Amino acid sequence: MTESKLDVKRTLLLSTGFFASTLAWSVYNAFVPQILEGFLTSTALIGVVMTLDNVFGVVFQPLFGKLSDRTRTRFGRRMPYIFIGLPVCVVSFVMVPRMNSLWSLMAVLITFTFVMSAWRTPVVSLMPDITPGPLRSQANGIVNLMGGLGSLLAFIAGGLLFQMGGFRLPFLMSAVFMLAALLILALFVREPQHAYEPEAPEKKTAKLSKEEKKSLLLILFAIFFWFSGYNAVETFFTLYAINTLGMDGGAASMSLGIFSLTFLAFAVPAGFIGARTGRRICLLFVHHGEEPGSTSAAEVLEGLGD
Repeated sequence: MTESKLDVKRTLLLSTGFFASTLAWSVYNAFVPQILEGFLTSTALIGVVMTLDNVFGVVFQPLFGKLSDRTRTRFGRRMPYIFIGLPVCVVSFVMVPRMNSLWSLMAVLITFTFVMSAWRTPVVSLMPDITPGPLRSQANGIVNLMGGLGSLLAFIAGGLLFQMGGFRLPFLMSAVFMLAALLILALFVREPQHAYEPEAPEKKTAKLSKEEKKSLLLILFAIFFWFSGYNAVETFFTLYAINTLGMDGGAASMSLGIFSLTFLAFAVPAGFIGARTGRRICLLFVHHGEEPGSTSAAEVLEGLGD
């Protein structure tokens, strides 16, 4: 199957799942530390609790991604995980600000983070399943744009809602948008019977040279350190803004909107730049020469995403 032009409408519709996921995580990172501060006096312990979603992501997202690869139902490979997982997350998310003990709060948080890990990889995999390889950089730009919109809505609208009615309203808003995303995916997104495959499957079995392995390792470390720094700032920023800068919880959340605005400004242009110049050139810090027909680190990463 080949397509010469990106189906923007279809890409926007399938991106609503990532939009809902990003919105929920942004509300989670902005307000759950504040809720935990009511039960825990140690910021180190708060950090441990806030790390649960990352631990679950490392362990369970690859597992459920592989399971969805092998799933065959009349609803598709990915949709069953979304149809089951998303409603569970909606219910558990609404319950987060309503818990009045640490143990009940932990039970709800563990349920939410585990189930989110179960459907996040399947929903992200919808894009490469439906989009041919040459168009994925552009499609990924649109997906990231929707994710940025989700974060912006979470921080700005969530902050305003917090000022109006406390913790419950931002979580309720997220639940409503998650349900809306589920409805859009169910009504308008149809998984293909056969997902798009890489244009040259034989490259998957090609062995990497020493330099190519070094290149791949550097990219992975760059991604690791980027996410470490970003998540550390996002997780503790609201507590810092409240306890050090004297902001209220709503204003602290809204000030995080600068993250999302930056993301929105560069999401789509980055996709087109990657498609025009090559993803490796955009990502790689140490350039090395390639022999004709060799497999680049970016191509390996793309293969992993496929």
